[in-house]
Amino acid sequence: LDEYNRVRALSNAKQDMLDNKPGSTLRDNALNIGAGTGQYMSGYKTDYVFPAAGTCCGSFSVYWTGQKGVATPESMGVPKWSGTPEENTQMVRAAMRFFGATDVSVGELNERTKKFVSTYPQGGDVKYLDNWPPPDTYIKKIVFEDVDQGYSTDTKYVIPNKPLYCITYTVPMSKDLFRTGPGSQLRSAANISRYRLRAAIDTCTKGFLTALGYQGLEEPYPCFPSQAGAVLDGLAEMGRNSNVCISP
Repeated sequence: LDEYNRVRALSNAKQDMLDNKPGSTLRDNALNIGAGTGQYMSGYKTDYVFPAAGTCCGSFSVYWTGQKGVATPESMGVPKWSGTPEENTQMVRAAMRFFGATDVSVGELNERTKKFVSTYPQGGDVKYLDNWPPPDTYIKKIVFEDVDQGYSTDTKYVIPNKPLYCITYTVPMSKDLFRTGPGSQLRSAANISRYRLRAAIDTCTKGFLTALGYQGLEEPYPCFPSQAGAVLDGLAEMGRNSNVCISP
């Protein structure tokens, strides 16, 4: 009886999605799936790329190839989401704000903007400054390949060489606490909170995209300068200090 009820519930959920029943559409399901992503992901570590973010928020884990263990349109028996670029931008912005982001912008990753993608993530040893590049066995290289889906190995992070989009977003942060003196625990609390919030937003967004039928790649920190993304996508303008953006 329990198995019968489970299968019947899945069948009803599938039909509701196919019928675009308000509150039960594919996008509605994806939002719910995304909101819960990260709470049950601790068993998957094959392409874990950003331990600092994962540890900052406890159960959230960040992956290069998108979230693991998340339902997909295929597993739910429905077609993946399809919409115009404008509809998709509005949808992603609304979802990410729901997950905790403040401002969200989207831009194409084309032949010009690819130049901003780092060759190697941050975190290389200073001993390689005079002996560049570092071996791939020490730090993974970021490369583009003619593949349909991004993937990672022990020596590289792979980005598909096809039309893609970059998402740039901001998170809430206490400026007043961050401006307290060096060594202040209040400053540290303000600083670490943005990473905790970022990890939750990032993980939930990738779960949302996976449930819609798409792959959201994580950046091996930092894959793409956040300032460049903010300026190019219309989210901010560059400040006089080259490390600071102004928005609005």
